[in-house]
Amino acid sequence: MLILKPVGPGVAGYYLRQGPGVWLGEAAGRLGLTESVRRADLTSVLRGCDPATGEYLPRVRSSRRRAGWDLVFAAPKSLSLFAATAPDSEMAGARGAQIEAVRGAVGHLQRDIGRAIVAAAFDHSVNAGAEPHLHTHVLVANLAAGREGWGAIGTWMNREELAAVYHLGLRHHLERAGVPLQWRIRPDGMPDLVAVPRAAVRAASTRAHESRIGPAYLGRSGPPRNWRGATTEAGWSVVKASGAVSDQFARDGTAALPDCLDARVAALLLMNGSSFTRRDVIVALGRASPRGFDAEAAASWAEAFCHNGIPVGVHAGVSRWTTPLAQGADRRLVDALEGRRRSRAVVVLTAEAGHSNFLADAAFLGARSTGWAEAGMTVAVASPGPVNQERWAVLTGIEAFHPSRRPDVLLVDQAERRPAGELLALASAAPNSALVFIEGGTSPRARVDSSLGYAQVAAGAVRADPGPPPEWDAMDAQRAGRLPSRSASRVAGQLITRWAGAAGAERELPLMVGLGLPEVIALNEAGRRHLLSSGAVGGPALQAWGRSFQAGDRVLTFGRSGNGIPPGIPGTVRSVDAGKRTVTIDWPSGALDMSPQMLGKVGHAYAATPRLAARTRGPVFVLGRAEGLGLELARVAAEMSVDRPVVQLGRERDPLGRGLA
Repeated sequence: MLILKPVGPGVAGYYLRQGPGVWLGEAAGRLGLTESVRRADLTSVLRGCDPATGEYLPRVRSSRRRAGWDLVFAAPKSLSLFAATAPDSEMAGARGAQIEAVRGAVGHLQRDIGRAIVAAAFDHSVNAGAEPHLHTHVLVANLAAGREGWGAIGTWMNREELAAVYHLGLRHHLERAGVPLQWRIRPDGMPDLVAVPRAAVRAASTRAHESRIGPAYLGRSGPPRNWRGATTEAGWSVVKASGAVSDQFARDGTAALPDCLDARVAALLLMNGSSFTRRDVIVALGRASPRGFDAEAAASWAEAFCHNGIPVGVHAGVSRWTTPLAQGADRRLVDALEGRRRSRAVVVLTAEAGHSNFLADAAFLGARSTGWAEAGMTVAVASPGPVNQERWAVLTGIEAFHPSRRPDVLLVDQAERRPAGELLALASAAPNSALVFIEGGTSPRARVDSSLGYAQVAAGAVRADPGPPPEWDAMDAQRAGRLPSRSASRVAGQLITRWAGAAGAERELPLMVGLGLPEVIALNEAGRRHLLSSGAVGGPALQAWGRSFQAGDRVLTFGRSGNGIPPGIPGTVRSVDAGKRTVTIDWPSGALDMSPQMLGKVGHAYAATPRLAARTRGPVFVLGRAEGLGLELARVAAEMSVDRPVVQLGRERDPLGRGLA
């Protein structure tokens, strides 16, 4: 596992308190950093300065400069448990393999960036609860040296690729150290030791323990758990660890690699899409090879695989290839969809790359679904993940697709992200259905279509543009004598009266909860408009980060601000000084004057996502069903029921209506 998070220049003391560190990266040597890590030196490089002279190294000084990143390379829990219970020689081999794998991954990162970097590594074998946790913190300073001198690292690399390089190196160096272990690759791509029972892994994990019995220990707030006794009961012991080393492979690591590795990688690549990049190959190699590679060998193998592939062009400055296996899958998909198009409608709802028309699509398809229902047609939407399905159900009333039911119209959410095999399976499961491919759908549209076959069919299919999402206006709705149609913004309007009435009865303003960012934005805008019209919010306004702040505004932190206010803390705008460009906000800890720059992590608190709402303790309103959406910590004051009236759209200008009604 690889966890990546940004850090500031003041973190040096925290990491050094946990143990000594060593310098990594070619640029560390250029700065004379060859011995153990010292606090002053680490702080200097995180600030972008030469530790010896204090000189600021990059040519351009940015007011919002990122100090660096903490990359946590965490070994699989099963390996951590093995290393903690194995004989001394094998324990040392496992810890040495961790060190070498991390060094190889840092070298790969440096080659990928194309410039020398400065990094500090801190190796650990336990977590804060003294449980087995083999991991390394690598602090990478936002400082790189190249031919043109010093500068910021800039674009970050693919985290999945770096994690794959690390895991491949870990398995490789274990064999080289004389600790050849048998691995299985889980469906999520994470490796696990075959010899270590999953029950033992859970028994040695505080997080798994607390999920069963509730919070019992967190960090250093109490005595450590007896993980050895728990893992022994779960079937893992020192005796089992002694017999875990496999004789299947030669201990010198020179045994031949499996001949089918190319085919396994090609099959894994096809599961994600028709074309691939060099980085995609490395990620697939990490899932396909239980033996492992060192970092340089993995990069060389990926280069050779791409060299033998079929070039398909350059997208966004990155070369892409395909394979004969993927070409065959695309041909089958094209044949199936072209044949379908002659007998049934195949329509594409378009969206620009990087954007989503979800709100407009929801209003458009919600209106169409009533016409289809009146004509006796059934409709279903195939959407990845329960939250996406929930959003479609709430905003359109269209239920999720199930293979046992064959609808007359099948809507395919995020169509351009689906690989050829998945699209072919959906088409086969609904052989008589008219197909509506929704590009983007509930997520911003991908810049590269996963299936080249889909791109070919979509280019010749009927395309429908749903237009902008309709705005909700209570007065217009009353004058027109009709109710608003389905969309996130109109649903928000329908709920505002009930929300405002509850707000008047409560001591604190209830927080509306949307299922995703589009709903949250719409609910926030609608709630704020209502308070502006009622006079609860008013006075001078200050614009910051695309948001307007006025006296009376309810606000919420959605990230740690520069003043140490943690996420999920509510506040109220007391006043706005337009001349000084400051906003005075009353927080639970007291009033604070905040400049526009300080408001980057402060948003309006009329609506929030489920994850952020779960951190609050006040009453909330929930849009849609709340089961399984992380709201266990929130007190639900009311559950919003959503009426779904429909406004018919003119079919004479609607190719989707002409093709399917």
